[in-house]
Amino acid sequence: MPGSSIGPSLPLGIQRRHFTEAGVWELYPEVLDVLEKLSPRFQLSVVSNFDGRLRMILEQLGVSKFFKQVFLSSELGADKPDPEIFRRALNVIRLQPNEVLHVGDDPERDWKAGTAAGLSIFQLDRKKNSLRDLLSIL
Repeated sequence: MPGSSIGPSLPLGIQRRHFTEAGVWELYPEVLDVLEKLSPRFQLSVVSNFDGRLRMILEQLGVSKFFKQVFLSSELGADKPDPEIFRRALNVIRLQPNEVLHVGDDPERDWKAGTAAGLSIFQLDRKKNSLRDLLSIL
């Protein structure tokens, strides 16, 4: 949830429990349809600075089946915006940067870092576009 904040006054234990509950997270309306159309044609992966709970959240949202790999910064030993996180993920999946399109919504962590790692970037800016736009360019 880019740009959102729950504030410093909420105890860490409550924050941790709150953000692992399935009802806290929602998919944008087009996400399932786009993933269903892309997953048979492409190897989809996640690269995230989120922690290990992300896998459970993706499962609860019903989208984990679309991703071959979920790469977490804590496991790769690098985090966005360091382009090394992308390089390490590429090493695991044995792809070259020119074979990958990174979809991200953060100008620093996704667009700039992905570009620095040599990836092509789809700049997701929900004020201007949506994931559905991927279907027309791929």
